[in-house]
Amino acid sequence: MNIRTDDAVIIEVAINGANQSAPRLPEEIAACAASCFDLGAAIVHNHIDFFGAADAAAARYLEGWQPVLATRPEALLYPTINGVGAVEERWRGRARCASASAIPARSTSDPVSPM
Repeated sequence: MNIRTDDAVIIEVAINGANQSAPRLPEEIAACAASCFDLGAAIVHNHIDFFGAADAAAARYLEGWQPVLATRPEALLYPTINGVGAVEERWRGRARCASASAIPARSTSDPVSPM
Protein backbone atom coordinates (compact mmCIF):
# COMPACT_ATOMS: atom_id res chain seq x y z
CA MET A 1 0.00 0.00 0.00
CA ASN A 2 1.33 3.39 -0.94
CA ILE A 3 0.49 6.14 1.58
CA ARG A 4 1.06 9.74 0.59
CA THR A 5 1.80 12.34 3.23
CA ASP A 6 -0.97 14.60 1.88
CA ASP A 7 -3.71 11.95 2.22
CA ALA A 8 -6.52 13.00 4.54
CA VAL A 9 -7.15 10.91 7.62
CA ILE A 10 -10.18 10.93 9.89
CA ILE A 11 -9.44 9.83 13.45
CA GLU A 12 -12.28 8.47 15.56
CA VAL A 13 -11.54 7.77 19.22
CA ALA A 14 -13.61 5.44 21.40
CA ILE A 15 -12.67 6.64 24.87
CA ASN A 16 -14.22 3.86 26.91
CA GLY A 17 -16.05 0.56 26.70
CA ALA A 18 -15.03 -2.70 28.33
CA ASN A 19 -12.11 -1.03 30.14
CA GLN A 20 -13.52 -0.18 33.55
CA SER A 21 -10.64 2.20 34.36
CA ALA A 22 -11.52 4.39 31.35
CA PRO A 23 -13.43 7.66 31.83
CA ARG A 24 -17.06 7.09 32.82
CA LEU A 25 -18.25 10.17 34.71
CA PRO A 26 -19.32 13.28 32.77
CA GLU A 27 -16.36 15.39 33.94
CA GLU A 28 -13.94 12.58 33.02
CA ILE A 29 -15.56 12.17 29.60
CA ALA A 30 -15.43 15.92 28.97
CA ALA A 31 -11.73 16.14 29.84
CA CYS A 32 -10.79 13.06 27.82
CA ALA A 33 -12.86 14.09 24.78
CA ALA A 34 -11.36 17.60 24.83
CA SER A 35 -7.86 16.10 24.94
CA CYS A 36 -8.68 13.81 22.03
CA PHE A 37 -9.89 16.74 19.93
CA ASP A 38 -6.79 18.74 20.92
CA LEU A 39 -4.64 15.87 19.64
CA GLY A 40 -6.43 15.69 16.28
CA ALA A 41 -9.44 13.43 16.67
CA ALA A 42 -12.35 14.24 14.38
CA ILE A 43 -14.94 12.11 16.22
CA VAL A 44 -15.26 10.89 19.82
CA HIS A 45 -17.47 8.00 20.90
CA ASN A 46 -18.23 7.07 24.49
CA HIS A 47 -20.40 5.09 26.86
CA ILE A 48 -21.86 6.44 30.10
CA ASP A 49 -21.89 5.08 33.62
CA PHE A 50 -25.42 3.62 33.70
CA PHE A 51 -28.26 2.09 31.71
CA GLY A 52 -31.66 3.66 32.06
CA ALA A 53 -34.51 5.38 30.26
CA ALA A 54 -33.57 7.14 27.02
CA ASP A 55 -34.14 10.66 28.31
CA ALA A 56 -32.05 10.07 31.44
CA ALA A 57 -29.27 8.50 29.37
CA ALA A 58 -29.30 11.40 26.90
CA ALA A 59 -29.10 13.89 29.78
CA ARG A 60 -26.10 11.99 31.18
CA TYR A 61 -24.32 12.00 27.81
CA LEU A 62 -24.96 15.72 27.46
CA GLU A 63 -23.46 16.39 30.90
CA GLY A 64 -20.13 15.21 29.53
CA TRP A 65 -20.52 16.72 26.09
CA GLN A 66 -21.76 20.23 26.86
CA PRO A 67 -18.38 21.46 28.21
CA VAL A 68 -16.73 20.18 25.01
CA LEU A 69 -19.39 21.71 22.75
CA ALA A 70 -19.10 25.03 24.58
CA THR A 71 -15.53 25.40 23.33
CA ARG A 72 -15.78 23.27 20.17
CA PRO A 73 -19.30 23.61 18.71
CA GLU A 74 -18.17 21.68 15.62
CA ALA A 75 -17.17 18.62 17.70
CA LEU A 76 -18.67 15.30 16.63
CA LEU A 77 -19.58 13.14 19.62
CA TYR A 78 -21.81 10.11 19.58
CA PRO A 79 -23.26 7.68 22.11
CA THR A 80 -24.20 4.04 22.08
CA ILE A 81 -27.86 3.15 22.15
CA ASN A 82 -29.27 2.57 25.59
CA GLY A 83 -29.67 -1.07 26.65
CA VAL A 84 -33.10 -0.77 28.29
CA GLY A 85 -36.52 -1.05 26.65
CA ALA A 86 -37.83 -1.42 23.11
CA VAL A 87 -35.55 -0.37 20.27
CA GLU A 88 -37.64 2.76 19.63
CA GLU A 89 -37.14 3.82 23.24
CA ARG A 90 -33.41 3.17 23.09
CA TRP A 91 -32.99 5.28 19.93
CA ARG A 92 -35.05 8.19 21.32
CA GLY A 93 -32.10 9.27 23.45
CA ARG A 94 -30.00 9.74 20.32
CA ALA A 95 -32.61 12.14 18.95
CA ARG A 96 -32.31 14.23 22.12
CA CYS A 97 -28.51 14.31 21.78
CA ALA A 98 -28.86 15.27 18.11
CA SER A 99 -31.17 18.15 18.99
CA ALA A 100 -28.37 19.51 21.19
CA SER A 101 -26.12 19.50 18.08
CA ALA A 102 -23.90 16.86 19.63
CA ILE A 103 -24.41 14.24 16.93
CA PRO A 104 -25.88 14.20 13.44
CA ALA A 105 -29.51 13.09 13.44
CA ARG A 106 -28.35 9.97 11.61
CA SER A 107 -24.76 9.02 12.24
CA THR A 108 -22.65 6.50 10.38
CA SER A 109 -22.99 4.03 13.25
CA ASP A 110 -26.77 3.79 12.87
CA PRO A 111 -27.77 0.51 11.20
CA VAL A 112 -31.37 1.74 11.02
CA SER A 113 -32.69 4.96 12.44
CA PRO A 114 -36.42 5.18 13.31
CA MET A 115 -36.24 8.98 13.58
